[in-house]
Amino acid sequence: MVELLHPLLSNLNPDTGLMDPYDTHRQVRLGDMPNHYLSGHLHGSSALNQDTVLYEVFELSVPEKAGDMIPCSTILHPGLVGDEFFMTKGHFHKNREAAEIYYCLHGEGLLLMQQDDECIVKQMNQQTLIYVPAGWAHRSVNVGSEDLVILAVYPADAGHEYGFIEKSGFAKRIFSNGEKGYIVK
Repeated sequence: MVELLHPLLSNLNPDTGLMDPYDTHRQVRLGDMPNHYLSGHLHGSSALNQDTVLYEVFELSVPEKAGDMIPCSTILHPGLVGDEFFMTKGHFHKNREAAEIYYCLHGEGLLLMQQDDECIVKQMNQQTLIYVPAGWAHRSVNVGSEDLVILAVYPADAGHEYGFIEKSGFAKRIFSNGEKGYIVK
């Protein structure tokens, strides 16, 4: 990371999630999430392939040290893999003392938060603010028909640990219930 000597400024479009300027842009594709969906990649999802972009993350670079904060935007596209909605990989922070703030700018989604055997699901709509306490894994799920746009701010030394979620998943999953919306199982 770059040593930060001056305050940063970026414009964030609340409808699209695009930051201008940004330092890092990452696209997560279906092929990057081989063990996250129960139904497999193509079952019931013939229009999808390994290169289908599920979500994108834009970040500003700051030093990865205590006291600094990373602002980022996540754009989680709408869609289904089988009967499950597009979701982020989900993660714990490597630094288990690090919390995170999510602010929904656009769209409709859910935030799953899990610690040990407890899994909490919170609704995200425009202007919803959710505090993710330290030690909780978290994953976003887009249950709407438009992009789910989220602003997140977390400690720069938090780090991300994806392996546990990839191996064990979350205790709850979100499935489409047709025109009625979604069901949590």
